[in-house]
Amino acid sequence: MKPVDAGSAARQYASKHFDIIICHGAQYKNLVTEMAPDYPTTTFVFGTSADIGAKNVFTYMPESEQTGYLNGIIAGMVTKANIVGCVGPVDGGDAARYDRGFVLGAKSVNPNIQVKVAHTGSFGDFVKAAELAKTQINAGADFLTGSSQQAMGALKVVADTKDKTIWWAGQDISQLSVPEAPKVLAASSYNYTAVVEVLIAKREAGVRGGENIPLNFANKGFIFKYNDNVGKVLTPAIRKAVDKARAEMTAGKLPLAWKEVKF
Repeated sequence: MKPVDAGSAARQYASKHFDIIICHGAQYKNLVTEMAPDYPTTTFVFGTSADIGAKNVFTYMPESEQTGYLNGIIAGMVTKANIVGCVGPVDGGDAARYDRGFVLGAKSVNPNIQVKVAHTGSFGDFVKAAELAKTQINAGADFLTGSSQQAMGALKVVADTKDKTIWWAGQDISQLSVPEAPKVLAASSYNYTAVVEVLIAKREAGVRGGENIPLNFANKGFIFKYNDNVGKVLTPAIRKAVDKARAEMTAGKLPLAWKEVKF
């Protein structure tokens, strides 16, 4: 919805005394910030955002450097050219965390790898994403990744490239079932159940907001799946490295210094 329409809908929910109102999208930050004081007994929620809101506002943020790290490990071990690409939407929020996690993961198993990162400036610019993917492939990249809706533009380029062997790792498990799936080695997605359950529990405990809720492997906020239909590309060594990293992140034993990654 457009923010103005979402604002009208949210106010209707609030006036009917709904307990929790979730505005899914960072674009709703101003809307929620303005509305929350008018309904102090209602819990408002928006994300993705790392901001700490008012006493009746929760935010949520996927720690997507974790999913990016796993995909980076795959890229670093699959690439033959030692050049891989990442087509991001914007350099902010969970997209920025994913990009940097991908860089960290790739370099953790392949210190000599070059990771080319570019941004379309939009979450839905499929055409620009396709153009950036072509540029990265022309520069020698034989493995690409990307996040948000616009990434499908880049994935289509990967699938349409017939004269080179190019692979993809996704930030959306639905990519494992699309026509381009034969090029997708693995994919991950957000599981917002982890957020909703925490919201309900905190609300019942009398906490109406003022906190940021993370999504990560530890709280089952992420889903990660391999594509078992790609044959021998995903070797036992690759799966072992990825599974080990995922287990360590789930146990809270693999902190990722994603903020230190510079493009």
